Amino acid sequence: MPLYRALDHLDNGVRKGRVFNHSRIKAENVQRLIEVGAIAEVRAPPLLALPDPWPDRAARVADAGIVDLEQLIDAVEVDGVTYQELVDWQQQAYRLLTIESKCCGGK
Repeated sequence: MPLYRALDHLDNGVRKGRVFNHSRIKAENVQRLIEVGAIAEVRAPPLLALPDPWPDRAARVADAGIVDLEQLIDAVEVDGVTYQELVDWQQQAYRLLTIESKCCGGK
């Protein structure tokens, strides 16, 4: 599922710069929000292109067909990776993709 970045603060509470998945907005609103410049689809980098420890993690999830941060965020379960590891990696992936706003105290 695509990930999106808020290019402005959204009425649903998503702050500017935050990355979120499709569940935060109605499917029928996606194209209009893109057109008006409120959101943009995220192009997640390959895990192997990221600094340590991501290449080691890439090797652990490769058999599941996971090659980039978006696929990792979408994963529910990966053989050889504990649930807690996966959740931690997903949280780190969101942070890597999020651009924190420096304006207005980050709000």
